[in-house]
Amino acid sequence: WIAVALGQPAPFKTVVGHGFFVDETGQKLSKSKGNIIEPSEIYETYGADVLRMWFTYADFRGKMFLSRDILEQVADSYRRLRNVARFMLANLQDFNPSAHAVPYEQMADLDRWILSRMQRVIDRITRAFDNWDLHLFHHELNAFAANELSAFYLDVVKETLYTDLPDSPARRSVQTALWHMLLDITRMMAPIVTFTADEIWQHIRRIDPDLPVSVQLEDWPAVREEWIDEHLERRFEILLDVREHVTEALERAKQQGAVKNPLEARVDIYVAPAIGDVLEEFGTDELRRLFVVSEVVLHDPSECEEPMEGDVLVKARLADGEKCQRCWVRSPTVGQDSEYPDICARCAERGRKWPAAARQEG
Repeated sequence: WIAVALGQPAPFKTVVGHGFFVDETGQKLSKSKGNIIEPSEIYETYGADVLRMWFTYADFRGKMFLSRDILEQVADSYRRLRNVARFMLANLQDFNPSAHAVPYEQMADLDRWILSRMQRVIDRITRAFDNWDLHLFHHELNAFAANELSAFYLDVVKETLYTDLPDSPARRSVQTALWHMLLDITRMMAPIVTFTADEIWQHIRRIDPDLPVSVQLEDWPAVREEWIDEHLERRFEILLDVREHVTEALERAKQQGAVKNPLEARVDIYVAPAIGDVLEEFGTDELRRLFVVSEVVLHDPSECEEPMEGDVLVKARLADGEKCQRCWVRSPTVGQDSEYPDICARCAERGRKWPAAARQEG
């Protein structure tokens, strides 16, 4: 204020105020009430980044609640982001961006979809920071990590990452999507969970040493408008709605003892024509992968022997055949190959194509 009084510019551009810190009952934190949790206790228990992340847990312009239960929730969110980054890094160890990255136009639909969703997240978090809505960072990034990534995308692509040939186009497409997302997620984490973001960045630099020595030297990620595909997002919106019905049917089958693991199930899907047309565009083999089951069969509603209350009805049962010891999918082709008697025909074909050096190491 002295600078302003002397006619000089203020030594800051923006002043931001925050609300009271309160406990879970809404009482102001104070030493006299004995409800204060010392910052040193927080970072000794959870780490400094969880304390920093707590500041984005709620809108700082109102009351900011602080309790051990809330800190546990923030710590869970922090661990989710860390585990997502760990999964991505673990599956990029044989990936060279300059040699293996797949052009966007050649990537699989699933991989282009997740990149489209990633652009939406970048856009929302960018606008949130611009408007000082810091709490949206926590909710947007963690919702993306929990819903689109952990609960769907990362679960689906495990089969491709673990069972496809190392240099297959499908596997490289997944790795390309993981690479782009890992870079952008780490860049967005940098202002808040600074230590973790830089720790992740050092592992990223092992993949691409030409990157800056610290993520703090990186620019904020820009939205790639050309990667936003509204038509693709609508297709996956329909697919994810059907997937909820599939998940419910699989859970019923598990409770009834028909299957032990969803991956060994066959699902019969009875759908209205409009939805069926979208599913047929994916193809039953891709649907099998997207639903993480052994087999998918699509049916017209007229084939259903019981009344359909809506546009989708799903039945699940144990798939035919034996369990493949490589991909864990049940298939009638298991045992048909004398060279590989305990795996399915698809895995046997990949086994014959697998690099000789890798086979010897295995």
